[in-house]
Amino acid sequence: EGRRAMLDPEVDVAVDAGAADAPSSAASNVFFSDTLRLVTLNVAGCQGSFAISDDARMDKILDSIFERDPRWEVNALLFQEVTADMYAVIRRRLASWSIYRRRENGEGYFVVTAVRYPAAGPEDKTSSFPFPAEMTVNGRHMLTVRRGQWAIENVHLDAGGKDSEADKRRQQFRILSRTYESYANQICVLAGDFNVREGEDQCLL
Repeated sequence: EGRRAMLDPEVDVAVDAGAADAPSSAASNVFFSDTLRLVTLNVAGCQGSFAISDDARMDKILDSIFERDPRWEVNALLFQEVTADMYAVIRRRLASWSIYRRRENGEGYFVVTAVRYPAAGPEDKTSSFPFPAEMTVNGRHMLTVRRGQWAIENVHLDAGGKDSEADKRRQQFRILSRTYESYANQICVLAGDFNVREGEDQCLL
């Protein structure tokens, strides 16, 4: 409780696109009750060194995911380093999914979580909180989508191998190692791009 009191407050995140505003039924969320299938991928939107545009790459990334998942059994997609052009493709291609992002961020890219099913009740909310300024160089944040018994955390931690950067990342890991305590009746899944170096994730292990 003391550690969480040091953090900026968690902010509720509204659905940005998809089916979450439509009426839902108990059957629509039944897949989340016992099985979660997810893909997590850093789409490298900040690299700027690819032969094709960000939106064309995002189309190819989604093609690749669904070619490997022909029966559409994946029900959660977690992306990091998504740019505005990539995000437009996600919204177009996943129009029937519920898509979430944190609108307030200081970078030109962000994390996005898309889930196949809309919220089934008030407990199925989505929220985000930023890491405190003294713990992040890049203004990074966490995005948590709750569905049934699952709490799915999508993160992109600071990169860099300098001592100061590694120290901030270790502080971020210490926070992440305790977030599951907030979900008393849910299974917490932590996924994303950790930019981890050897030993930095010891608190998770």
